[in-house]
Amino acid sequence: MAITFGGDEKGEIELRDFLELVDKSNDVMSRDVLISHAGHLRMLSNNRQFLANVIIGELKNIYDFQPKNNYTAQTIMLGGVAGKFYVRANVWLPARLLHPVNYESEKRLYSFERGHDHNFEFITAGYLGNGYETHIYDYDGNCEGYVGEKVELKLLERTVLHQHKVMLYRASRDVHIQKMPADDFSISLNLLAPPIPGSKQYIFDLESQRIASILRANYIGQSWLIEAAGYLCNDDISDVLASIAGRHCSAETRRAAQRALAVRYPDLFPER
Repeated sequence: MAITFGGDEKGEIELRDFLELVDKSNDVMSRDVLISHAGHLRMLSNNRQFLANVIIGELKNIYDFQPKNNYTAQTIMLGGVAGKFYVRANVWLPARLLHPVNYESEKRLYSFERGHDHNFEFITAGYLGNGYETHIYDYDGNCEGYVGEKVELKLLERTVLHQHKVMLYRASRDVHIQKMPADDFSISLNLLAPPIPGSKQYIFDLESQRIASILRANYIGQSWLIEAAGYLCNDDISDVLASIAGRHCSAETRRAAQRALAVRYPDLFPER
């Protein structure tokens, strides 16, 4: 189940020191490595000035705001190493601050009332405010992953991410839903491992216990590149495509490579 960490670390740590500590970890950001930094993340949450300094710096350069931020509008990227780990802050608005006209869209942005998992492991800490209420479920991440698939969801706990509380969410196991907006303006801090290759992130219908939609799959961008290779590249790419078609961990990516090969060599690689 999702893990809540005990501990009462009183000290503070600067953001640059936190990033350096994580970067010196094992090259693979495993669950054990993330857990080893739970206390450090709590110490970062104890630092009441660092995030203000980050925000001030961003606002001073507002016309080049967060150029490497590929997440949603609620996210502030704080650093990391590409392909190894990422650190971010997430903003959670109370209901009174949600846009009165665009209310439903903002509920989706903040994942309110949307049961979802993650295709990456991460630890999170409350930084500001009382935090949001979340309900956490467990499911077997070895499902086939198609929309409408029946999954068994088991309620684990109802909890609130208050200030300095640190939790670990397991990839493709922990499903959570923000049932209600936070009571007040809240911020959480996250230390994230990279997405698991070939994995997907889902939206779940908790009432029917089925996969409602695919929220994110890291093979999608790769698939477009592979499809384009079939139309744009010369014969030199065939060995690469054949290797992907035969050995890639994602079935969707293998099928994309097979389709690309079918464009180049329809007689040798009939489209599947």
